Amino acid sequence: MRRKNLKPRFAAGPGLTPQTDALFSYEELAQRWNLTVFVAKRTAKKFGLPIIRLTSQSARVRLSDVLKAEQEAVINLPANFQKDFPGRAERQAARKAEVAKP
Repeated sequence: MRRKNLKPRFAAGPGLTPQTDALFSYEELAQRWNLTVFVAKRTAKKFGLPIIRLTSQSARVRLSDVLKAEQEAVINLPANFQKDFPGRAERQAARKAEVAKP
């Protein structure tokens, strides 16, 4: 049975114990990361998140593992991340500047 209203379940702080550690379905993980379910599965695999199989068709990931992977992903960003990937407004301003040149 699928839940229609997927409210995100977030635990604050690093003090997660096995009793307070939540399990996220791929749907909840996709909602947390603002991705599709397929991309969330692929990203979880890329991060090396351990998958907990409940049945042959049901899998979950631990919140503590998700938080650790997110923290590592933020730490490993390149120093010139914003310069390499300018936003839409910066690209439009650069195009306008090129067009305005005589």
